Amino acid sequence: MKNKKRYNKTYKKQPTKRQRNQKTKQLLIASLLCLTFAGSLYSAIITNKLSTILQQTETSQQPAISILMIHDISLNSPDSFRLAHEASAQACAKHGLATTTPDGLSLSDCVADLLAIAATETGASFNFYAIGDSGYSVGLFQINSYYHPQITTAQRQDPFFSADWTLARMINNGYLTNRDLAVKKHNGGINWRTAQYLEKVNYYKSLFN
Repeated sequence: MKNKKRYNKTYKKQPTKRQRNQKTKQLLIASLLCLTFAGSLYSAIITNKLSTILQQTETSQQPAISILMIHDISLNSPDSFRLAHEASAQACAKHGLATTTPDGLSLSDCVADLLAIAATETGASFNFYAIGDSGYSVGLFQINSYYHPQITTAQRQDPFFSADWTLARMINNGYLTNRDLAVKKHNGGINWRTAQYLEKVNYYKSLFN
C-alpha cells in the first residue's frame, strides 16, 4: 500500500473589520503627512524662487554708471554729457526755470531732472543717436515716433530741440506742481513700470543734484 502524502491546506487569516479600519486610518494619516511635507517643500521652493526674482529685480533697478563724481562729472562720453547739460540748461532758462549757479557746479532741479531723464533713457551714455523700442524711440530723451509722429528723426537726435520739447511737455503734464507725475508721463502711463522708471530718474538725480 502506497503512502499517501498529506497536504495540510492552510487558510490565510482574514483581518477583522476593526483591523481593516485601523489600517485605512494609518494609510490616510501617512498620506496626509506626505502631502503636508510635499506642500511645505513646494512652498519653500516657490518662496526661494520669488526671493531670488525680487533680489534680481531690485538689483536691476539700480542703474549702472561707470564713473560719476559730484561737481566733476566724468562719464564714458564727457563731451556728450556737457552738451546734454548745456541743452538742458538752455531749455530750463527758456521756460523761466533756474539753470546753474555762477560757478557752474550746482545744478537746479530742472537741469538735474532733464539730465537724470536723459541718463535713464540712454543708460548714462548721453548718446544723441540712441535707439530704443525697436527703432521707434530715438535720442537723449527717447522721443517715440509712434506716439509723436510730428517729431522728425533729426529733431529727436538734436539735444537742444529734444530737451526743450521734453521740458515743455512735462510742464504741460503738471511738472511745476507734480514733478513725479510729469516724469512718469514722459515714460508712459501711470503703472508699476513708470514707478520703476521714476526710481531710476531719482537715483540719477541724486548723483547730479
